[in-house]
Amino acid sequence: MRGKGIVLRPLRKSDGDGLYRHIRDQKIARWLLNLPRPYRRKDMDEFLKRAAKNTKSGLWHYFAIRRLDSDEPIGMVGVHRNSAESPGADIGYWLVRSHWGQGIMTQAVRLAVGYAFDKLRLHRLSISHFEPNDASRRVIEKCWFRREGMSREVMFRGGNWLNLVNYGLLEPEYRRLPAAQA
Repeated sequence: MRGKGIVLRPLRKSDGDGLYRHIRDQKIARWLLNLPRPYRRKDMDEFLKRAAKNTKSGLWHYFAIRRLDSDEPIGMVGVHRNSAESPGADIGYWLVRSHWGQGIMTQAVRLAVGYAFDKLRLHRLSISHFEPNDASRRVIEKCWFRREGMSREVMFRGGNWLNLVNYGLLEPEYRRLPAAQA
């Protein structure tokens, strides 16, 4: 999938080195819910194996985000279904810090939303961010999601309990957007 200056392509085992190098950045890792601490190379290898298995089953759809001029991954976006029968999925994402503030993640999430509704034929998407992460909130809101509520004190990081703000987007809402009709 192609956006302005970026490409989303299926995650590869060869992406492991580049992704591992960046996901250990504490400014990125602090916002990732289920990331082991410390994060080791074997954790990335295990994740890539699970991702390959779940991609084959149709439950996970992970994409490396890359710039048009490079094959080096600069982040990931994923669409996660809990079961093959589920009409919905969760979207998760992260981006290398040197690429923050450039609109890349908004493009990547919008491409993933289109993929989820157009290719996977899902009915509902969920996405969330930790309450102090305003940059992630802005990405989510630019990608048409509606705030649905908050899960209180979900994660303890940096000496504080963090709330998780939850959003949803339904396929009929997406279809009414001018961007979906283009």
